[in-house]
Amino acid sequence: MNSETGIMQPVDEIGEDLRRRHVLFHVDATQAFGKLSDEIRRLQYDLMSVSAHKIGWPQGIGALVRRRNAGYENHPLAQLMYGGMHERGFRPGTVPVALAAGFAKAAEISEREHEARARRCAQIKKKFLEAISCLRYDVNGDQRYCLPSSINVSIDGLDAEAAFLCLRDEYAFSNGSACNASSHQLSYVLDAMGLSEKRKSEAIRLSWSGDEDVDFSRFVSVVKKVI
Repeated sequence: MNSETGIMQPVDEIGEDLRRRHVLFHVDATQAFGKLSDEIRRLQYDLMSVSAHKIGWPQGIGALVRRRNAGYENHPLAQLMYGGMHERGFRPGTVPVALAAGFAKAAEISEREHEARARRCAQIKKKFLEAISCLRYDVNGDQRYCLPSSINVSIDGLDAEAAFLCLRDEYAFSNGSACNASSHQLSYVLDAMGLSEKRKSEAIRLSWSGDEDVDFSRFVSVVKKVI
């Protein structure tokens, strides 16, 4: 466990098992990229997707990392789009050089600063939990395995959708999963965790970058009114 952030080091049993079975392993590291650098290096993945906007660079650029196998051969990929031979024949269209160069610089900075940023994010999480100590709540997910830059919490008596409508202009949070934040559907992740319907309907997910100085007093005040 990292003593600074409280993050438990992951065990890469899935990747190792899939490799023994000769099954390709794709990892969506969008949330982890720039935050869990050491953990990513230890993963036994074959393909990994990352996105620049999660490390502070503008939207519009990402990357697919393709790791060579033990025989130094690239894993097979099939074209999805046609019309040009860019990216070694995998996709048409000119590479956005400025976005790619900026992505590389952002990755360099995040690699250098991710430990300090994790400490700042952990402080913000602690500040948030202190702010809602006057409310009855349950944290969803084992915090030993959670990033310090986000939290999912169910507040007793809270209509998460109502809270979202009241606070969405002031705080970055959702009542769904990150990939379905605009659908207003209850998180399928919480559903898979076996939580009750009540607890799922009261769940909200907040996130921060570590650069901001967040005042949660307004958040608590509005939540109390919604309850």
